[in-house]
Amino acid sequence: MTAFRLSVLILLILIVLLQVRLWSAEGGLVELRHLHEQVAQLEQKVEQQRAENRRLREKIHALKHSPEAVEALARRELGMLRPHEHFIRLIVLPSPDAARRAEKTDPAKSGEAPSSEASDTP
Repeated sequence: MTAFRLSVLILLILIVLLQVRLWSAEGGLVELRHLHEQVAQLEQKVEQQRAENRRLREKIHALKHSPEAVEALARRELGMLRPHEHFIRLIVLPSPDAARRAEKTDPAKSGEAPSSEASDTP
C-alpha cells in the first residue's frame, strides 16, 4: 500500500470518528438541540417573571400613591369597613327539593350503603 492510500484511509477513518462524535448523545448535535430547547423554556419563564414583576411594581406604585388603592386592598384583604358601614352576608340555602335530589345522587349523604351491583364475583 502506498503512503498516499494509507493517508487517505487514515483521513477517512478520522472523518468517520468525528461524525460519530458529532451525532452521538454526549456533546453532539442531539445535546445541542436539547440545550436550545432548555434555553427557550428558560427565556419564556424569564418573560413571565418580568411580566409578574411589572404587575407587582404597578401595584406597589398604586398602593404608595393612591388612597383608593389602599382602601380597596384593606376592604378586600382585611375585611375593613368605613365608620357607620355595616357588613351583610347573604347565605343562599338550597331549596328542599334540591337537597332531596342531592341525597338521591350521593348515597353517602343519604345514609344508604353503596350498591354492590357492579361486583358479581364472590
